[in-house]
Amino acid sequence: MVLIHLIKFQKYSTFFTNDYSLKTEYLMMRLHRNLCFATVDGLLQIFNEGMYADKVVQMLLKRDKRWGSRDRGFVAETTYDIVRWKRLYAEIAEVKEPFSRDDIWRLFAVWATLKGIKLPDWKYFENTPSRKIKGRFDELSKIRKIKESFPDWMDALAAKELGEKVWNKEAVALNEQADVILRVNTLKTTKEKLQAELFDLDIETEALKGYPRRFKIGRTWECFYNRSL
Repeated sequence: MVLIHLIKFQKYSTFFTNDYSLKTEYLMMRLHRNLCFATVDGLLQIFNEGMYADKVVQMLLKRDKRWGSRDRGFVAETTYDIVRWKRLYAEIAEVKEPFSRDDIWRLFAVWATLKGIKLPDWKYFENTPSRKIKGRFDELSKIRKIKESFPDWMDALAAKELGEKVWNKEAVALNEQADVILRVNTLKTTKEKLQAELFDLDIETEALKGYPRRFKIGRTWECFYNRSL
C-alpha cells in the first residue's frame, strides 16, 4: 500500500466535540448490545488499566469482523467522546475513579442522554435520571473547567498565562474536532488512485480546493482499523 502522511491543518488536534444539539442522527440512533459492551470494555481498559486510547480503539475495531462501517464508527467515536469528556460526565454521574463496570455504564448513560439517544430497556439503564442529568449539565456548564473537562491545574495555569478572556475562547476551541488531511506521496501513486483505494476500504475523502495533492479524510477512526494505512 502507498505511503501516506497524515497532516492536521488545524491548530488543535483533538478528535472530540461537545455538541449537545439534538441532531437527527442521534435522535434516530438505536443502541446495540454488542457495540455498547465493546465500548464499556474499552473504557475500563483506558480508565482503570491505563492503556492508551488509540491502542484500545484499534483492538476494539477488530473485535468482530461482521461489524460494518457504522458499527466501527459508533464504537470508536463513542469511546473517544467519553474519554475526552470524562470529567464532565463523571461529575454528572457522580462517580469517581477507579471506575467499576456499573460506573462506566452510568457514564455511558450520561453520554447517551445528553446526545438525545433513547436508552433501551436494559438493566444497566434502570432508573437513569434523565431529567437530573440534563439539570446537572446545565448547572455544571457554568464552571469552565468542568464544562470543558480540563484538570484544575491546567485551567488555573492557562487562565493565569493567557488571561480569562482569551482562555475562555481557547478552552472551547481546544475541544473542536480537528480536520485530518492526507497528503499524497506522488512518487508512489496518484491522488485519484489513492482516493479509489480508500473508497474500496470504505473511507470517505473530500477534495481540498487549492491543494492538488491533499484531501480531507471523513472518518479518522478508519485509520486505526485499516492496517494498510
